[in-house]
Amino acid sequence: MVRKLFLFVLILLTARIAFPQSPANQNEINSEFEIAVSLFDANQFPEALKIFQWISVQQENTKSTVSLLFSAKIFLAQKNFSSAEKTLHKFIDSYSNSKYIGEAVVLYVEALKGSGREKEAVSFLIENFTDGDNQIPNQRKINLIASLLDNSFSLKEVDELLGKEINNELKPTIFFSVIKKNITAGNNETAKLSYDILKKDFPTATETAEAAHLFNQSYVVPTEDSPKIIVCLLPITNAHGNENQAAKDVKELNLQFMNSTHLRETNLLFY
Repeated sequence: MVRKLFLFVLILLTARIAFPQSPANQNEINSEFEIAVSLFDANQFPEALKIFQWISVQQENTKSTVSLLFSAKIFLAQKNFSSAEKTLHKFIDSYSNSKYIGEAVVLYVEALKGSGREKEAVSFLIENFTDGDNQIPNQRKINLIASLLDNSFSLKEVDELLGKEINNELKPTIFFSVIKKNITAGNNETAKLSYDILKKDFPTATETAEAAHLFNQSYVVPTEDSPKIIVCLLPITNAHGNENQAAKDVKELNLQFMNSTHLRETNLLFY
């Protein structure tokens, strides 16, 4: 309650007539930045945006880059994707060595995605896929690419990506997308070929384990990782012409097995 009251008073105090005179000193900028962050956290985006934009144009201050990034976040929250894209393009061009560059890249992709340019977003992210940083681990970028591939790309378009220069860390994600799309299209043999490559080149990748699980949950061509069942062939009657109880029991089990959803996922070994 006290925090909410303090925030309310803080918001009232920010209804200023003018900002400090330019050029402002760093202490003034820091103070304004803290107010803007509080407004941002309270979803007071128009008020926060004014301050962040003012800070971003102040010369030689330590808050200019992060203020530009906050401005882009506000544009995204407001679904103003055009302004977000322009702001982030400026950031990426001007501050390529910033510690926030990884976050800027991801936000730029979000802006492209929001404006309906998913394929451009994937191309940009692939081209700018570098080592992760403390702010943006690579898994977040990988998850973003996987989502775009699954929802906005055709099988042919995803398959074509494998022929391009791609960071090895991304290849399992693209292979897995190809496998899923082939299974959906009923191309089980082709899916199996992609899985074999994935397993050979990236045996410890998460996507390899997920692909194996997918095969074991779908009506697809069995893989060498699929469970194996040994089937013994027994005569229906014994030497005296009487019903063979053991064969009858096996027959009942076989009927149950054939009616199960696991029939196609199992390698049968006959002896």
